[in-house]
Amino acid sequence: MPVTQDVTLEREGKNYNYLKYLLVAKHPQYPLKRSLVQFEDLPTACSANDILIANMYLYFHYAHKASSQSVAEAPNIFRPLAVQRILKRWEEAEATSTQRMGGQPWNQPYLDLNNIDAEATPQGMPTYYHASRPSGYMEFNVTTGG
Repeated sequence: MPVTQDVTLEREGKNYNYLKYLLVAKHPQYPLKRSLVQFEDLPTACSANDILIANMYLYFHYAHKASSQSVAEAPNIFRPLAVQRILKRWEEAEATSTQRMGGQPWNQPYLDLNNIDAEATPQGMPTYYHASRPSGYMEFNVTTGG
């Protein structure tokens, strides 16, 4: 299924829909970055209960620390990247870290991950990345219930 919307959330009041890449990160002294990806809806003839396994593939380009940071401030460690299903409607051209669309806020900045804005439990197991990981597709199991 093709992606129908994608956007990075970083700062309040700023929409990052124009970025070439989706960003996910948590560097010391920098705002959290979270990315939203939406796929087309399932055909009405196919219910989610009929799906045995579903995987999402996102292309990993690179990971890095901010050039102003030392290795001690941002060590090259393995970091988990997890996928959580979003429960509320959002708009690619309007979403920010605090707003999901048309002045409608997320329950808390960067989504409330307690079954409010997004599911509390990630789909499947997290995938790990690090600065020396080669570019390529990362696989995520997004089968309901993981």
